[in-house]
Amino acid sequence: MKVLTKILVLFSLQLLLITAYEVPDVTNGLYDQGEHVCYFDDQISKNVQEAYQQQTLTTVTKKTCCWQLFKCWKYCNVTKLASRSFMTYRLTTKYYDRRNYHCCSGWDKVNSTSTSCQKPVCNIDCRHGGECIQPDTCKCKQGFEGTYCQIETNECDDVNKNFCEQTCIDMRGGIKCACKRGYQLNQDAKTCSDINECNEDAPPCRCTTQDQCNVTCINTPGSFQCQCGGGFQLNSAGVCEDINECLLTIKTPCDHKCVNTIGSYKCLCQPGYEVVGGKCQDIDECMSNNGECSDTCHNLNGTHICTQNTPWVLAWEARLSWS
Repeated sequence: MKVLTKILVLFSLQLLLITAYEVPDVTNGLYDQGEHVCYFDDQISKNVQEAYQQQTLTTVTKKTCCWQLFKCWKYCNVTKLASRSFMTYRLTTKYYDRRNYHCCSGWDKVNSTSTSCQKPVCNIDCRHGGECIQPDTCKCKQGFEGTYCQIETNECDDVNKNFCEQTCIDMRGGIKCACKRGYQLNQDAKTCSDINECNEDAPPCRCTTQDQCNVTCINTPGSFQCQCGGGFQLNSAGVCEDINECLLTIKTPCDHKCVNTIGSYKCLCQPGYEVVGGKCQDIDECMSNNGECSDTCHNLNGTHICTQNTPWVLAWEARLSWS
């Protein structure tokens, strides 16, 4: 029997198998529902192998008996269709969608094991101890302001923060109260009270000499005054010193001679005078033993003269007494 085979047509090319390849999402350790977690999609390419089944149809002709009345009375040519299959493989490039998870802008993971993004990020570090509480938002400590707490404020200018009674000193991160001279800060660190300088162990009022000048200390708000006794006055150093009354130019206290004493003075008179009522008064020498004259005594200012009872001759006798 003779068989003839003839390929008629390429019938079909059917894809049977693609090399399986799973593309996982890039999570970076983040949970897709985590707080402040964002994502973006991209594609990656991979070379994969595909398997195809190739099927062809052929015609086959062969001789066979042609039966008639149950007898093979001749041979006839019979043609039939036959199919044939075989596998082919092809390397192709495939593109796969992929999701990438990351922290949203302005946020970061608290630590490497965090599955969400709860740490705010400030592009410039918060200064002076400030805390980053939102993306590019700092919470500043007292005494500072600005986007990144870079500006130091003068809280003494803020009436809501300046609680000082007298003097406010601006400090880094706060204020400090102080008092004027002659006052001291109270325990509340805000108010001031007057210092009574007159009650201190070393009184501020004193004399230039060891003599008692009868100085008196008078307390005043924030200061004090020294009041000197009679015959004393305050000098530029605030100390009581003796007044030299003899050097006063407005009014000379004595008629003749002035002698200064501590806290006072005394007047001396020239010979022939004596002090009477603070004034130098002439002494009438003739009243005492006739001025020691043998005849007539004539009193003069500060002296006297003796004369003889002679009509033509006057004997002048001046006697001066100097102490």
